[in-house]
Amino acid sequence: MKKLLVIVCLLLGLHSIGLASPNDLADSSDQPQVSVVLFLDKKILEDSKTVAKIRDTLKIKFKDASTVVIYGDEQAKTPEFLDYIDKVKTDPANEKNIKVINIGDLANYGQAIKSDYVILITISPCNAYWNFWSGVRFDMKESVSVIDVTSRKYVEYLRWYKEGTNPMLTEGAKELVNNMAIDFHWTPPVEKPDKKNNVQAEEIKHSVVVFLPDIILEKPDLLDKVRKTVSEKFRVSEVPIYVDNKPKSPAFLDLIGRVGTDSAKQQTFILKKESLTEYGKATNSNLVTAIVISNINFGDDDFSYRLKEDIFVVDPETNKYISNVVFDTGKKMKRQEGTEFLMNKLQNEFNLP
Repeated sequence: MKKLLVIVCLLLGLHSIGLASPNDLADSSDQPQVSVVLFLDKKILEDSKTVAKIRDTLKIKFKDASTVVIYGDEQAKTPEFLDYIDKVKTDPANEKNIKVINIGDLANYGQAIKSDYVILITISPCNAYWNFWSGVRFDMKESVSVIDVTSRKYVEYLRWYKEGTNPMLTEGAKELVNNMAIDFHWTPPVEKPDKKNNVQAEEIKHSVVVFLPDIILEKPDLLDKVRKTVSEKFRVSEVPIYVDNKPKSPAFLDLIGRVGTDSAKQQTFILKKESLTEYGKATNSNLVTAIVISNINFGDDDFSYRLKEDIFVVDPETNKYISNVVFDTGKKMKRQEGTEFLMNKLQNEFNLP
């Protein structure tokens, strides 16, 4: 049985808002069944009032979900969920804390409670740094993925960011959940999709995918800069980015699943040539170009970063690399300066073979 893994930066809880919009799950007995599972940072779970507001927000947003469960809160859990959590906690990757969520186990949980889809939400801190006036501060991120229980694949995967929260993390968590409640647009199809149609070929010759670190993803202006530069450079209208808050195609979601699996096994970011080849076949592409920008500060937590940009070009037909170019800022820069430096390198110095 194929297992897919999602890396979750869990040190592992939001503000109640009224929603009555088309974003909510449609009210129909004919709709597929949906369940929701939320993992929160331990410090958020300590604030019972915040957790209660989170629960209220989720129940309003996902008012037609069959279950909404928050791991670690004070509410009683079903036997099915307890069995699922036992598997999470005994995963060797989660020896010290929960940092890996096995999508195969999550799909088994969905199957046990007769759900067609499981929505997995995680909220965790990232990029800790010291602020002279307020002490330790954290940036935070919220990942939302939707798993098809039958195919055990993603059907959506999105992320939101919040900068500069205090060590209590609660205010940042509230804002993130509210943003998700407003901006999350996925709804289940009226009928379950045929697994054969999960990946639809697109009439394109060249595909480009982008992988970015949190320090760029959390800045909308930098994210737009990357998207615009890549779109203009390669003359493509769609620029899939791992992982932003834009809807994802089935082919890109499958690529995310492969990357998540390989990365979780090695506990570091892994992008295999074979994964790009499969993406190229799924999108009917003659070439696939992958742009990977990484922060190579190795633990530094100030506001400057040394960034590296790896560009890989793969021929899906032969499953071979045909080009690789590396650009490096060479020194620590402010994130905007570093991003612009790398985008200029991409625009002016990179050429397809």
